Formats: sequence, structure tokens, C-alpha cells
Amino acid sequence: MRRKSLIILTLFACFTIIFSSCKKSVENKIDGTWRKVNLENVNANVFEDWTFTGNYFYVLHTNGIGGYDTISNGTYAIKMKLFKRYLSIETSTDNSIIDDWRIDKITKGQLVIYRQQGGLEYYEFSR
Repeated sequence: MRRKSLIILTLFACFTIIFSSCKKSVENKIDGTWRKVNLENVNANVFEDWTFTGNYFYVLHTNGIGGYDTISNGTYAIKMKLFKRYLSIETSTDNSIIDDWRIDKITKGQLVIYRQQGGLEYYEFSR
């Protein structure tokens, strides 16, 4: 019985270390500015830049003449749920984006997130 408890405790510790290191890796990769890809018109001259720093984020939108307007800001966290990574928008001045967004892909140059809420909402970003 004691040996079984030791094995269970060791496995739990291993899973905890793995999950926390994966979460930290995603946090490091997401920090910085990401440009949202306009999937409807890839040649558009109006952009949204999402910047993540610490636990805060802000979204800037080009106004078409070279200037920027802040359209939202708030707080976020990276969450792990059963081997799946989520970008959790916890607070925002734009209530429509507050949700847990599934991180489908994250590399140094590409971020893909989506959520299922009445339909599939899919965002792709590049650096």
C-alpha cells in the first residue's frame, strides 16, 4: 500500500511539472505583439495588433491613415485543461472577447486561437 501511494505521488508530481513547464512555454511565446490576419481580405490596409505583456493585453486598430486607435484592453491568463492550452481573456473593455480561447497553434511567428460559441470563431495572427 505504501509503495502504491509513493508511485501515485511521484506520477502526480511529474504531471504537475510537465503542465507548469508547458504553460510557462506558452506564456513566453505569446508575449509581444501579434498582427491579426484578415482572412476575408488578406490585402486589406487596416490591421489589428494584439499585444500581450505580463498578464495584460491591448488591441490596437489602424484607422486606415497610419494612426492607431485602442479598441480594447484587459487581462488574460494561460490555462491548461487536459493537455489543451487556452488563452483566457478574463477582463476586457470589449466584453465580446471575454472567453477561454483554445490555442490551436503557437510558434515564434504564428498564433491560432478559436472558440466555439454559437459557431466557430477563428483568429490567426503572425509576427
